[in-house]
Amino acid sequence: MLYTKPITDITWDDVEAFCAEGIAENAYLDYKEDFPSNLQKTIAAMANTFGGLILIGVEEDDSKPVTPIAGIAYAKGLAERVTNKILGNIIPPVFPETAVCTDESEAKAVVVIRIPESDHTPHAIAQNTKVYLRTGNVTEPHDLATIDRVEWLRDRRERAVELRRQLLGDADERFEKFYGLKINEWLAKQHVNDYPGGGWLTLTACPMFPREMLTEPPALQQTYQEIRVPDAHTRGHFPLPAYIPPTYGHGCHNVEVLSKNVYYVDVNVFGACFYRQSMHPTHIDEPVPMIMFVTLIRMIDRFIASAARLYEKLGSPGNVQLAFHLACEDWLLMRYPGPHTGQPEPYLLDPDVRYRETLLAGALRERSRDFVKAAGKRVGWAYNWKVPDGAVDSYFEEHPTGDD
Repeated sequence: MLYTKPITDITWDDVEAFCAEGIAENAYLDYKEDFPSNLQKTIAAMANTFGGLILIGVEEDDSKPVTPIAGIAYAKGLAERVTNKILGNIIPPVFPETAVCTDESEAKAVVVIRIPESDHTPHAIAQNTKVYLRTGNVTEPHDLATIDRVEWLRDRRERAVELRRQLLGDADERFEKFYGLKINEWLAKQHVNDYPGGGWLTLTACPMFPREMLTEPPALQQTYQEIRVPDAHTRGHFPLPAYIPPTYGHGCHNVEVLSKNVYYVDVNVFGACFYRQSMHPTHIDEPVPMIMFVTLIRMIDRFIASAARLYEKLGSPGNVQLAFHLACEDWLLMRYPGPHTGQPEPYLLDPDVRYRETLLAGALRERSRDFVKAAGKRVGWAYNWKVPDGAVDSYFEEHPTGDD
């Protein structure tokens, strides 16, 4: 909640509830009993790494918050103290979101500082002479950056965007090669010459600033089994295929053809996840391919739940870029939920529907419904149909936890 709720809406009770969960300090979370003398060091290090959250007024014991929280004495100017620390000590300055949350008596307060993952790195302190990174190590949470890390931070945005595009582009190329082999096998077994037309649903998740390997390919094979989530519709698990995937240089991937449907997943050690499945008619002899709107909702939600598990297993990489893409080769009908109106299902007017958003890895489950609604609206526009909120809400009412 504290990572995603509008900063102006965060209350003392929200901080209490967050601390009651007992989450230990890590690379993107720090508890401070009072204003520390080196607050600028923590803010700059978080901005240089994955961003993070600092709670001033929360004591820690063995890296976990002490509850009930004690807070600090409330006084005017607490938010300005944070700003002054930044403007006088961090180059270039970082501009976090800050909230001062008071208790019922308004005598005590907690200062919530939410630092974004920066694309203007490196942020230096000590008169522009030292650059620090967050380590996640309890005994030494900050690490002085080496020369090569400083160089990476200086060119971070350009290099990260290039690497992210390469990771997802390579996954797309692997799909094309793997897909061709599997389709030829399927055509031979079915004794048919052509694969049915229709569309493709592609879902991707990738750290905004990928740099380091988060694990190794053999370990990623086991991780793949652990990130599969229940799928109530199929009574199975998502993503398909289910068997242990073969590894390649920097990850592992799977492709499977069930009936006429293709399922492909590609996960690599940098935290990029690529999923693609065909959107084909229920029966090969149907004259026009048709997909169900609820199927799109379900697949997007299942993908986000699986990606959330992936980043929990690998360690949160900060901000993650989620992307949705519905591409159609032929005319594609859409069937919407609700009572039948007697009207024909609408045709897809835009054969290339896309939506993307950047979210904090730790908030993927919490933000799943918002992402699904936004992607659903794009689909509705492509069909000249206004998607009511109820079309998405009804699904989430039946699947409230994201993993069930």
